[in-house]
Amino acid sequence: MKYLLHHTDATYDANKKVWVFTLDRRIANPRSIRIETCTFTAATADTYPAVVYMRSRTLTSWCTIKHTIEVKGADHENHSNVLAVLEQTLRGKYALKNAGNFLPVHSHTAHTRSFDIFFTDGDTLMDGEVQAAAQSGGNADVTDADIAATTDLKLWIDMREDTLLSSVYANSPNIGDPVRYIYANSAAPSNIFSGYADFDVTAFGQGRGLSSQASWNYQVENAGSNWLASDEFTCGVAMKMPINAVSGFNRLLNFWWLEIQIRQGLVTITDAAGNYVDSGTGSIIPTKDYLITVQRKDPDGNGVFEMFTRLERLDTNAIVDPNSGTASGKPPGQQQAMWISHPSEHFLDKSGVLGPLILFLGVDATETTNAESWIRSQYDGENTSSSSGAATSASEDATFFVGLQIKQRNP
Repeated sequence: MKYLLHHTDATYDANKKVWVFTLDRRIANPRSIRIETCTFTAATADTYPAVVYMRSRTLTSWCTIKHTIEVKGADHENHSNVLAVLEQTLRGKYALKNAGNFLPVHSHTAHTRSFDIFFTDGDTLMDGEVQAAAQSGGNADVTDADIAATTDLKLWIDMREDTLLSSVYANSPNIGDPVRYIYANSAAPSNIFSGYADFDVTAFGQGRGLSSQASWNYQVENAGSNWLASDEFTCGVAMKMPINAVSGFNRLLNFWWLEIQIRQGLVTITDAAGNYVDSGTGSIIPTKDYLITVQRKDPDGNGVFEMFTRLERLDTNAIVDPNSGTASGKPPGQQQAMWISHPSEHFLDKSGVLGPLILFLGVDATETTNAESWIRSQYDGENTSSSSGAATSASEDATFFVGLQIKQRNP
């Protein structure tokens, strides 16, 4: 018999952070149990673990055998009440990859009329309800209006359905929709990127990005106002690293005055001589999601400009900021085509995903933070278009579903 355990049918104890199911009658003649399926969506939080344990004190007490051990520095032989290990599928969403084994249970299990379910990050209990700190949302104060108000905004690729258009200029509301033309947000100067073939709207975190399975594909813009009237600028761009990020070479952006490449596991900035200079942000991991921020500035005021790079893992919020510059790229006052990826690299090796991008003149700290926060909000699936002037975050309590299979003896 399969028992379907849905969070809405349980009572949540906010103090113990445990869900309790109460039965109207005893389970008849149980012989063994197993967790056939389990999904869990964590309550809205600032960060999420990579793996979540599903636990039950009651179900574990039913079992006649020791089924799980958590390896620790002390008492690692103690029986664990972990019944399933859930892997993260999307940010904050978890699922059991394979059904568990059947576990024999005691005969007195038949007298039980309630049992508990709870979830942990290691030993730390996961909240079932949104906590006050997460209600406000770490990025929730940055709206579209804030980005539109950025001084000297030059490029804003927002990945919205009305700026990603098909070959017949139709909007792209759905994941998987074809895209041929990438328009900049109307708050920025007119820029239209196009490529060799169609791109695909692709899930990027809880938001949207672009990928392509077409060979020789790329994006280029050569008709817009692409020159920069300032020696200082800031660019923030999000991406999922391609599978060959450690072994291969991928040009992310080539805007003449700014060339970002992913070269054999490093983020590099090309200098004026064409050398690929390590940005100092450490090694990256293929298939993981990052936010790259690059600024060209003169930190000493002596007329010598350098490139400063900051790297953030969007799925873990880990940040690497060496706070030291590398040799500057080419002078920005040039009218040149803007390239994203390169034909010979088949748009990020057919496995990377381009996320939102913001470029503006200057290195204002508030505008930089706003750009990073806005991109992060898109990745987290937050609504930044609130007309009230405050972005709204879809704060939600935790949800789960467990498929519990119970083999029963004949009466």
